[in-house]
Amino acid sequence: MLQYVLYMHAPLPRPTDLLLSFIVLFYVIVLLIFIISILFCILVGIKIFVGIGCAQIYILNDPKVCTETVNYVATWLQTFKIHDGEVPLSMACDHFNLKTCDVISKKMMTSTILTVVGSFSATLFSFQLIFDIAILHERARWQRYAAEEGL
Repeated sequence: MLQYVLYMHAPLPRPTDLLLSFIVLFYVIVLLIFIISILFCILVGIKIFVGIGCAQIYILNDPKVCTETVNYVATWLQTFKIHDGEVPLSMACDHFNLKTCDVISKKMMTSTILTVVGSFSATLFSFQLIFDIAILHERARWQRYAAEEGL
């Protein structure tokens, strides 16, 4: 019973202790963000591997092969028309982006760059925010101390 009474009358934590606890909590959260950004980089590596594998399949990358394939399908199916016959079959691959590998590699490169830069910049800016909070808190604390001491 005595321990319960002593616990009830324990002093409250100082604001400095609370802020330091929150800073540690924020560090853990930013560490999780950093781990997630590393996982994003691993996914980016897989996407690059898929893009490189796509370049090795010549039918997906070569405009001549694509045009020949479309022409072969047109001879096989008598009623085969692309976009109601408005676009000639010789221009269909370029007009409708049928060269899959080019489309995949261009879009993947953009998403790769944005993913890596965005995830690591979010981590760095979060660390910077935590440092700024700590600096502002210490500055205010020392100014308050100086004002109390009359310095």
